Order: sequence, then structure tokens, then C-alpha cells
Amino acid sequence: MRTLRRVALISAAFATILLTTPLSAQKEILVIATEKEAPPWSSLDASGKPVGFDIDLANALCERMRVNCEIKAKDWSTMFTDLIGEKYDAVMDSVNLSRSRKNILLFSVPYATVPDGFLVRTNSGLLGLPHTGKMFNMDDPDTYSVGIEAFKEFREKLRNKLIGVQIGTRHELLVDHYFRGVASDIKRYPSVDALSQAVLDGEIDVATTDLPELNKALLNPATAGKLSVTGPNFVGGILGGGAGVVFRKDNIKLKEKFDTAIAAMTEDGSLRQLSVKWFKMDVVPPKTDISEE
Repeated sequence: MRTLRRVALISAAFATILLTTPLSAQKEILVIATEKEAPPWSSLDASGKPVGFDIDLANALCERMRVNCEIKAKDWSTMFTDLIGEKYDAVMDSVNLSRSRKNILLFSVPYATVPDGFLVRTNSGLLGLPHTGKMFNMDDPDTYSVGIEAFKEFREKLRNKLIGVQIGTRHELLVDHYFRGVASDIKRYPSVDALSQAVLDGEIDVATTDLPELNKALLNPATAGKLSVTGPNFVGGILGGGAGVVFRKDNIKLKEKFDTAIAAMTEDGSLRQLSVKWFKMDVVPPKTDISEE
């Protein structure tokens, strides 16, 4: 009886410890938000489960940081307000490091740099515009002047055309800054799928978004041969410094953990492997000295 009483007392004490132990002392769970419709970065599979480059990367980073991840698919329109409102800890959704965003949010070092491209109907007469297929880095001092001249020449070819862009993206910054007053109108869409469909339906003449997303539209059996990419591709400049993980401004320690994990994946090549898996190309940015961030 004494032994049974002792076991009961120990069990009760252990239960009390579990109930009174602060959550901070238990294994950390990070809630990470991503978008529902932004393949190959993120999307939902047939069962409603998030899949994509950002999801695989988030899980790999959390494994390296030895924390548990809970990934939630959210709407782009409320993602940052919900982050600030502490509904989750971080956002991984190909969010570009722009100056305006860095004023109110905290970013990790970049984990991907993806060029912008331009989508048109194959029969629109806009194929083969100047510098089609060429890449210009607007942050490279050696090629900046050439890139600017190429962009100006290309922009003139789109004068009085209808241009479409996804709302709240870095592509919208590009269009508003360089095509306002050149395009006959700028139309905004909630998703890349809606943007591509608008080109196909003739609502707009040209759309701009990430090159991998444009390639996805080209490979869609429903639009095969009907859509094409034209003009040059751009990175840097107003398009920002690449995609990073986003945090609340005061969450510096969490940023530092992600920075270290991203640097390790860049160093051992595992980040490039994920890049090639999802984009069929290497989108890993040059190594960043995390001490300078």
C-alpha cells in the first residue's frame, strides 16, 4: 500500500509540473504563414495541404533550428497585418526585401532571387521584343547602365498597352514606378492565376510576375502555345534584394536563428537542391555575410 501511495503521489506531482511548466520551457512551436495560390513557392495539394518550395524550405530550416513548425496557408491580402497582430511568428511566401517593407518588418537574409518576366499572348504581335531572354541585374554597377537602356527601349514597345500585375507585390512597384503614364492602363489582380487568365482572355496585353510563375503558365496544358514570355528579365533595383523570411520588428532573436540556418543550407548545397527541385533553376542568391544584416 505504501508503494502504491508513493507512486500515486509521484504521478500527481509530475502532472502538476506539466500543467505549471511555462510554454517557453517546452519545445518551441513556430507558426509560419504562407500563401494558398503561389506555385511553385506555395500552394495547396488535392487534400488541402500546403506544398511548394517555401514549405519544404520552412520544414528544413525548422529541423536545423530544432523547433517544430506549423505551416498555415493564408490569403496574401491580410498576411502582414496578421503577422503584426501576432497570429503567427513568421511569413514565408516569396516576400521581397524592399525598402518600404523593411521600414515596418524584419527580414532574414535572402534565400532566393528570382527574375521578373513579361507574359503575352502568342498571337499578340508582342513576341521577340528587344532583349528577349537577356538578364539584367539592376544592383550590378558593371551592367546597370546597359540594363537601364535595355529597359527604356523595352518600355517604349509597351507604350499605350494594357498592363496587368498582382496586387501587393514587388511587381506592382515596378509597374507603378516605370509604366505609369506609359501604359494605357494598369490593371491589378488578386493572384497569378487570375493574371495569366486575363492575358489569355485579352483583358490585358501584357503581365509581369516572377519568371518561374510565367513558366508555369506556359507549361499549363490548357494554355499550351497560347502564351509566351517576351522582353528582358530583371532582378535587383526597385524589385528589391530577393525573398526573405519575414518577422515582426522586435523578433530579432528568431531572425538570427533563421539567418544561421539559411547560411548553413547555402553552404552545404541543400538550398540549391530545393531550388532546382521546384524551379528547375538555381535561384539561390550570392552568399550573404549575416553579420552585416
